[in-house]
Amino acid sequence: MGIKAVDDKTLEITLAKPSSYINSLLAFPTFFPLNEKFVKEKGDKYASSSDNLLANGPFVLKDWTGTNKKWTYVKNDKYWDKDKVKLKQINVQVVQDANTGVNLYKTGKIDRTVLSADYAAQNKNDKDYTTVQDSSTFYIKFNQKRDGKSTPLANKNIRKAIALSLNKQSYADTVLQNGSIPANNLVPTKFAFDPKTKEDFTKQSGKHLEYNAKEAKKLGTLV
Repeated sequence: MGIKAVDDKTLEITLAKPSSYINSLLAFPTFFPLNEKFVKEKGDKYASSSDNLLANGPFVLKDWTGTNKKWTYVKNDKYWDKDKVKLKQINVQVVQDANTGVNLYKTGKIDRTVLSADYAAQNKNDKDYTTVQDSSTFYIKFNQKRDGKSTPLANKNIRKAIALSLNKQSYADTVLQNGSIPANNLVPTKFAFDPKTKEDFTKQSGKHLEYNAKEAKKLGTLV
C-alpha cells in the first residue's frame, strides 16, 4: 500500500490489490489524522487525558483525566457537518456491574447498557433489546511451551482435537446468550467481501474446525 499527501487536505492511497473493506478500515482509529505539532508538544502525555487530546469529529472529549469513570462528549462547533449533529452533549459513565446498569436503565438514568448473559436471556423479548455485531473474533490460544520446553499442546493434532470438540453453537446459546455467532473462521462474517462477486470472504474460504466430536475422538486416538 502506498500513501501520498496530494495537498493539505487530500490523501491519496494506492492499494496493491482491490479491497472491498478499505472504507471500513479507514474508519478505524488507527487511520485517524493527527496534528503533528500538537502531538510533539504533548510528547508522552498525548491522549492521556481530554486536555492532551485533539479531535476533529462531531464531538469533543471533556472531563476525562485518564482514570476517572465518567466523562462527556460535547458537540464540536468546528465540525464540518455540525448542522446534522442533533445532540449537544453525551454523558458517559462506566458501569462495571450488570445489575447496576440494568437498574439505571430502567429508572431512566442512562440510555444504554450492556447486558450479561443472564440479563440478555431475561430481556431478549423486550422491545428495547438490541444485539450489535462487531468486527471481532474471540479464540483460545494454547500455551505450547513452558520453561523452554514444549508442552503436549504443541502437538497440532491435540489442538485440533480440542477445537473440534468445542460445541460453539451450544456455548453461544446456553452460556453467552447474547446473540454471539459461532466462528469457524478467524475473519468475522459480513466483514470482507470479494470485490467482484460481493461474496462474503468466509464463504469463499470455507468452514474450518466446525464442531465434530467423532473427528475429535479420532485425532485423540492418533495422538
